[in-house]
This record gives sequence, structure tokens and C-alpha cells, in this order.
Amino acid sequence: MLLVACGDDATTLVDRAGSEADAGATTDAGTTEDGMSAEDTGNQLLDISVGEDTGTEEDTGTTGPDGTCGEIITCVNTNECQTQTCLAECIALGSPTAQQQIQALLTCIQTECADATTDDEAAVCQIENCGDELGACTGQAVGVGDATCDDTFTCVLSCTTQECTSACVAGATAPAQAQVAALTQCVADVCTTATSQAEFVECAETSCPTEYAACFGGGGEGSGEGSGEGSGEGSGM
Repeated sequence: MLLVACGDDATTLVDRAGSEADAGATTDAGTTEDGMSAEDTGNQLLDISVGEDTGTEEDTGTTGPDGTCGEIITCVNTNECQTQTCLAECIALGSPTAQQQIQALLTCIQTECADATTDDEAAVCQIENCGDELGACTGQAVGVGDATCDDTFTCVLSCTTQECTSACVAGATAPAQAQVAALTQCVADVCTTATSQAEFVECAETSCPTEYAACFGGGGEGSGEGSGEGSGEGSGM
């Protein structure tokens, strides 16, 4: 029977054997399934490998936030952050280097300017006492000159490079630097259609009245004496 089973009559044996033949078929199927199972396992391993590689590529492609320290400051100012959560969300937008720079600036501010009670006082303190950290963060030279805010703002509007802007700001008194920073931030936010210096000034006066008045003195007397003496005293303090 072994010989017959191994010969041409094997098909007949399968027909007659019934359940035994089924068992044999099952065995064959099992063998086939084992083979397919091995193939499936191989495919699954390949799939997993590809999946892991794809994940790695996505992780590599998404290297994390790359915002600058200056952009973190813009985020804080734009959102008027008053909570630690808001501050943390803005800091999270920056690159590792930017986060180190902003942390250094914040540490200096907390150490040197804790007694400031107004935004203007805080801004002046930052410029006078945290100039190095502020400069590293913004990429702008931070110095204390004797130029007024209105002169500095006009100087900034005439610039076409960051180096020029930085030089204009560095030539202003500390209070003037704080004022021009607030005014230029407002102008950047709302005067998006202005294309000339005259249009920027007009937009600043109409759309940023508070910042414009602080910078230009709100009119004749403030723009002259107030800008000169006030800047001098403020810088000294």
C-alpha cells in the first residue's frame, strides 16, 4: 500500500479514504499554510521594518520647532502673555538655540528688572541691564545713545537692511528704544499695505495712536522738550 500510495493510484486512495484523505489534505494544507505563514511572517517583518523606517524618516524630517528667539518675543508680545502657559507655548516654537537665548534673557530680566512696575520701566531696564542677552536674542545691537524715539523711528523707516535698523535703534536712549520697539511692532502688525515712509508714518499716527503719541510726544511740546529732557532723565534713572 505504501507503494500504491506513492504511485499513480494515489488519487483513487484519496477518493476512497474520506477522512484520512482529508487529513492528508489538511496536512498538505498545513504544509502550504506553514509555507504561506512563513511568507506572511516575512512580509509582516518587512512591513514593520518599512514602517519603522518611514517613522524614522518622518521624525528626521520633522526636526522640531525652528523659530528664532526674536520670533518667540514676537509671540509673547502679540499674545500679550500673562501666564506661564502662554509663555511656555511661545518658547516651544523656538529652536533649541532660541530657547536657550530666551531663557538667558528671561533670567536676566527676572534678576535685574523685578522691581519694574510698568511696561516702559521694564523695557528700559531690559535695554540698560540685559543688553547682551537682548542683542543675542534679537540679533540687533543694543546700546544706549542719545537719539529720541521720533528720530529713531524715522531712521528705521529709511533702512533696507537689518544692520541699518540695528544701528538706528542702538543710537537711541533706553526709553526711546522701548518706545520705538512698541511703535514698530504695532506698525508691522497693522500697516501691512504701506509701501513708503510717508504711508508708514501716516498709518502709525492713525492706527497706532498710543504708541505714536508716546514716541512723538503727542504734539509740539512733547515732541521737542519732552523728548529731549524726558529721554535724558529716563536714561539716567
